[in-house]
Amino acid sequence: DELEALLYGTSVEAAGGVGLNEYERTNKSTTTTTRGESKTFASYVDRDDTFEYKFSVKDSLLCISPVVDLTVGASAPVGTDLDPRTELVAACGHGKNGALAILTRGITPELVTEVDPGALPGLRACWATRTEDDDDGTVRPKRKDELYDEHLILSLSSTKTTMVLETGEELKEVSKDVDFIVAEETLACGRVFNGRAIAQVTKTRIRFTRKGKKFAADDIDIAFLRGGDSHITLAIIQNDAIALRLSDGSIKIILKDTTTNTFTLLEKSEELFPSDDHSSTGNDVTAFTLYDDSVMCADSSGGYGSNRAPGWLERTASGNYEEDESMKNVVFATVSRDGTLDLYSLPSLKKLWSSGGVSDGREILAPNSSGIDSIDFNDDIDAEKYDVSDIRMDAFANAAHERPLLTCYRADGAVLAYQAFKAPSSNELRFARIPIEIETAGSELTNTDVSIQGGSRLTRIENIGDGRGIDGIFVSGLNPIWLIVRRGRVLALPTRGEGGARIAFAPFHNVNCPKGFILATNEGGIRVCRLPGKMHVEAQWPVRKLALRCTPRAITYMNDFKLYALVTSSSIPWKDFDIDETDSHARALYRFRKEKAKSEGNIVQQFAIRLLVPGTLETAWQKAVEPGEHILCIKNVQIRDQSTGALLSMLAIGTAIPGGEDTPCRGRILLFAIMWERARDGGIRWRGELKCEKPSKMACSAIESVDGSLMVAIGTKLTAHSWDGKHLNPTAFYDTPLYTTTLCCVKNFLLCGDLHKSIRFVRWKDSQGEKTLSQLGKDYEDLDCIASEFMIDGGSLSLLAADANGNAHVFQYAPKLAESWKGDKLLPKGGYHVGSLIRKMVRFQIGVGEQKQNRHAVFFGSSDGGLGIFSSVDEHTFLNLEKLQDAMRSNIVACSNSINPFGLNSKTYRALKSSEGSVARRTPPRTIVDGGLLSKFEHSLSISAQTCVAARAGLTRDQALSLARTIIAEQSFM
Repeated sequence: DELEALLYGTSVEAAGGVGLNEYERTNKSTTTTTRGESKTFASYVDRDDTFEYKFSVKDSLLCISPVVDLTVGASAPVGTDLDPRTELVAACGHGKNGALAILTRGITPELVTEVDPGALPGLRACWATRTEDDDDGTVRPKRKDELYDEHLILSLSSTKTTMVLETGEELKEVSKDVDFIVAEETLACGRVFNGRAIAQVTKTRIRFTRKGKKFAADDIDIAFLRGGDSHITLAIIQNDAIALRLSDGSIKIILKDTTTNTFTLLEKSEELFPSDDHSSTGNDVTAFTLYDDSVMCADSSGGYGSNRAPGWLERTASGNYEEDESMKNVVFATVSRDGTLDLYSLPSLKKLWSSGGVSDGREILAPNSSGIDSIDFNDDIDAEKYDVSDIRMDAFANAAHERPLLTCYRADGAVLAYQAFKAPSSNELRFARIPIEIETAGSELTNTDVSIQGGSRLTRIENIGDGRGIDGIFVSGLNPIWLIVRRGRVLALPTRGEGGARIAFAPFHNVNCPKGFILATNEGGIRVCRLPGKMHVEAQWPVRKLALRCTPRAITYMNDFKLYALVTSSSIPWKDFDIDETDSHARALYRFRKEKAKSEGNIVQQFAIRLLVPGTLETAWQKAVEPGEHILCIKNVQIRDQSTGALLSMLAIGTAIPGGEDTPCRGRILLFAIMWERARDGGIRWRGELKCEKPSKMACSAIESVDGSLMVAIGTKLTAHSWDGKHLNPTAFYDTPLYTTTLCCVKNFLLCGDLHKSIRFVRWKDSQGEKTLSQLGKDYEDLDCIASEFMIDGGSLSLLAADANGNAHVFQYAPKLAESWKGDKLLPKGGYHVGSLIRKMVRFQIGVGEQKQNRHAVFFGSSDGGLGIFSSVDEHTFLNLEKLQDAMRSNIVACSNSINPFGLNSKTYRALKSSEGSVARRTPPRTIVDGGLLSKFEHSLSISAQTCVAARAGLTRDQALSLARTIIAEQSFM
């Protein structure tokens, strides 16, 4: 009560004692003065009446809920990239938060310029370099975004040379005019001496340059490294430390000496990592890296205060939380052939921490152990073993991901990611595995035709894109992966729109391509790209959101015109208008509208239609309907003109004019012809022309076109209309139960969804002058159908429906089966509890170009902003997937936190749910597998756990992985 009084400036006495307990009510007299004035704690506080709270937005979370409507369209060409790309557009939000969300499954680079494939034969790696300016106090130091890259270094294996390009207004070769080593292949490039110089590593030496000129008089050669006749095969550069692997198997580490401003060799590295000739077992280190431990990080999770300091990894690994001046804030990490991760302190090379199980992919890496898995089978496991060929360890400032992120690339093509944390009980350093859920994981990344230079597989991403940019790791390969760090999380995203392998990646900051990047292709070319503008990477589907400042109601893509048609509604002030006083219906409707507007503050809703141009989504044309008239459906339809026989593509709209309980709800059917004309500036101007307006006695709730005829759900009837060029003429009808919510079409078949009476399967017949709408089958059980769609798999047709309880139902029309009553009863084929209210379903053909098949997947959007996909599989694959799913739902596997968080039961959760008081439907056959659960087999389980789970399903690990990757690959068509 005292706190509320302070916050709001009110006393509990002012409310007549509301909020006081019984004792305070009986003793109210003790809290009053002699004048009878209330004496609460707030009355003693000397408040300033002018005081105000001031709030400022520090961060925001992007949300696309609720998804009102969904459509699949094609984006406009961007820059020099003319290839059409599929995009998913969702109408979401309400009121001032209404918006359009353009979603893509992955990162789609926008091409700025490119060097044609084959122009750089043997291209193996690339680096964009720049150095810091000297701060002599005479000029203002440049900001970070003003420091453009100076040179582009290209390593060519075919000619065993290095090409140097100057990155100014255009790319220009300057190999003969700079002091870079150009007669050998370059293995690595990186900034040293606090960013004032570039270290270039080749097979025989290391050279330091600044702005293309020599920075140090002498190069570091093999003799300095005591390598004998060997040569350098791999180099890692981090701050002022360089780690090298020589051809004899030894590992050398050189550090900058602050006293002499030169690099010195750590002799202890020769003892720990000798050559194969001087080791009885040989050097078993398969990968190593240098970690920059200078990122400010708090000791405790979420701690933002005075305890933030660099050196978190070394402090946590060693258990020494006191500052040590000997710390260089650089940690050396190695992975051995048996899968052990070791961390060493520099320059002492003292082992700080060690854990096994990295190559196996264990869930937790704990010190002095072989890793921890939550699945314990107590069986001897003969699991396959793979080496870790590349690793990186990074931390990102600005709270993106301050804790170390360990990224590993395994020989079988798997990408493993681990996040460091401090165990609360023991305060020891541990690493937790992060699932990399992506369509292109696994064997697709391995390809004998793709040759990637050592050290170039994993590249750090920092400040790429608009605004704050994105940070993370880029994984090169046949299908590149972006590991984006955001708010302490890691998102794995594929690369879209980039066919072929990408063997190298380099951040690129240029005056013509700010905060961009360069992709090196396997065919010997480079592509200078940037990220799409205003793209938010907050979830598995990056989104570009366009604010509408009004409520979106429906959206559809007009493929014939390459336009989007959008329906919106906004609040406008009420204005009186003249009506026909002799029309009783008009008088009642006018009275109802006026009373409703008065109750809402003299505000009335006005709906409008917009035509949007793909890409920018700018409004090309718009038209508003009468205030109070609601647009319920919109569709791009193909109607045959009976007078000419031509099939016309038009925009059809169905409306409703509600008039309250005392006045029947009317409606209208509007037909618009979409036309374009040449503007004065040479562009194209789109516009819509109203061709037909047909009033209806009831609301028009759904609309579709079949074989040149227009199907409109008007009240409790589905009516077929023909078009004679001027008027719509009804030709046939079919009685629907209550209220049609959805209407879908495949060939001459219609799927009608009713608000309470489930679905109807209807056929349209137009032959020899006979036009009929006949029911083929229906679902006899009650179902609140919110969305519906057809599912096509070759010659098989299934009916998909979503209800108000978050369930998805699959039905089958099978007239040859006895239980279907000669087809009159639609048979339930499967059921699946999605967990969210599905608002919209949209069908999309699988495949691209000539690879398109007669198979369709169904996207759906839910009220909480979720997206999902239903896809069909063949029977043999389904049976094996079901076995694998049952194995992952077994008692031992289900206890794994990585499979079922908090021990939740996925089998029970996915069973159909019914609302309280409603009659439960019959349990359908189990014909739907949980793709989200199955994807965890590859992305969350270690090799040992995968082997055991596959054995429980009667499969080998390779067979189970092939199944999981098959179903994942079928989702990568977007």
